[in-house]
Amino acid sequence: MELPVAFIEQIKELLPNEYEAFLKAMDKPSPVSVRLNDKVAITPNYPPVPHCSSGYYLPERPTFTLDPWFHAGVYYVQEAGSMYLEQVVRNYFSGTSLSGPLISLASPRLSSSKLDSALGSHKDSTSSGTDKDESTNRLIGDVLMTEGNNRSTPNGLELPTCSESIIDSPNHQITKSPERSEFRALDLCAAPGGKSTHLASLLSDDSLLISNEVMPQRAHILAENATKWGYGNMQVTNNRPADFGKLEGYFDLLLTDVPCSGEGMFRKDEKAIEDWSPAYVLECAERQRSILTDVWPALKQGGLLIYSTCTFNKAENEDNIAWIAQELGAEILESRHFYFHTDQSEGLFMAALRKTAPTTQMRVKSKVESRKSKVESQCKVRAIEFIRIAEPQPDFMSEANKVGLKSPLINSENWCIKEEKDLIYALPKAYEADFAILDKHLRWLKKGIGIATLKGKNQTPHIDLALSRHINTQAFTTYDMDLTTALHYLKGESITLSDAPIGYLLLTYKGVPIGWGKNIGNRCNNLYPDAWRIRMNIPDTLCTLPF
Repeated sequence: MELPVAFIEQIKELLPNEYEAFLKAMDKPSPVSVRLNDKVAITPNYPPVPHCSSGYYLPERPTFTLDPWFHAGVYYVQEAGSMYLEQVVRNYFSGTSLSGPLISLASPRLSSSKLDSALGSHKDSTSSGTDKDESTNRLIGDVLMTEGNNRSTPNGLELPTCSESIIDSPNHQITKSPERSEFRALDLCAAPGGKSTHLASLLSDDSLLISNEVMPQRAHILAENATKWGYGNMQVTNNRPADFGKLEGYFDLLLTDVPCSGEGMFRKDEKAIEDWSPAYVLECAERQRSILTDVWPALKQGGLLIYSTCTFNKAENEDNIAWIAQELGAEILESRHFYFHTDQSEGLFMAALRKTAPTTQMRVKSKVESRKSKVESQCKVRAIEFIRIAEPQPDFMSEANKVGLKSPLINSENWCIKEEKDLIYALPKAYEADFAILDKHLRWLKKGIGIATLKGKNQTPHIDLALSRHINTQAFTTYDMDLTTALHYLKGESITLSDAPIGYLLLTYKGVPIGWGKNIGNRCNNLYPDAWRIRMNIPDTLCTLPF
């Protein structure tokens, strides 16, 4: 691998005692890691990613395109360093605002030799489960901080860095207000969706996550991945950072995985090497500051900023978070680098800062009785035609839609079914007042859970509903396909289901929904979105799937 001389000199300055190991590691293949959704209860026999409770290393890279569970959002392919987001989020919010157990921030780094050994053991093992290091499952309290060698910046600030030590630090606790259960988060530069889907998994179901991407084409990829991940608290927008700046003090958490010079991707992306130059680094650093300046008013005082890049240099990392602290008003809580030679990951930098600058907090008015009655009337939309008749009516029948049908969603009391133009969709009731305000500022690509599209009086079930974790599968006629049939379905072809009933079917693979079909007898019409369809030819001999 031929690297720019200026980059090599930069690494020598950053890692004077380790640069040779760093450069040598750049010639090694990238590790393959995935993060599991909770759509299926899986206990993989793979080495775990130490800092992520749902992350695992695979022994080799399979052809993910030929796995229906990949398309169904059962797992997300993501480099391991980015999964460190879990440690930062769990570290600075109380357990009442996040679901799942807290785990150790100071997870041991997995060396190349240890990973190779673990993957080798996997290949020879007949065990049905994975034994994680006890320390990674250790409950550690609501708030943690780390201690270690501080790095000084050109601006004179001391940057906390991670070490193996953990100390209690209540002064750094950032938690939602006890008088409200809602929690609002923004992932500003979210495409393609790795950190956003992870964040959606970490936040409780009564949270609101807005995942944004300014580039339209990338924003649509983000919306696709958000739909496949299936969390109803995750919405997708296509806005500029300044648009969010108008929502003063609205968000408790701001995640900014800002566009960068991409040094951490050199091992995987030759074009990143071609585009790199010292001038480009400075250009990226300036752009990052502009982005943070525009969005900064949206984070409430005391809220958490998670700043990350996939690069190594100080200008885009340590210098920038020092600038945020001094110029925008924040306290640096921690920072960490992931390097090729020390971590089984691509390059990453991540830092956590608490906003100290005073901010006027935008108020979201609670529903008054007059508005409540208006909202209830809006919830009474037409019956969903493709739901099976309930015999008898289920206990969770929506009071707003007593039509003798099962609800399309579980916990239906938490959702308001609405109709807008050619779409029937569900919004979380807890945020109805929020959406009324957000509609004025944001361009939605995904809002709520699509239930059905409308064409005249006809309804077609929406892909959002099929892939949602909140779908009430008992309300629909399901059909489980074998692997070959599922792949031809995902390729967009008509399939034959001779033993299936006539009408709309919720199509599944190994019990997990992957989309809709309409069986008319001699064939089943394919309702899978055109833009998502598999383009590659399906081989006669299929590869081994990871799960």
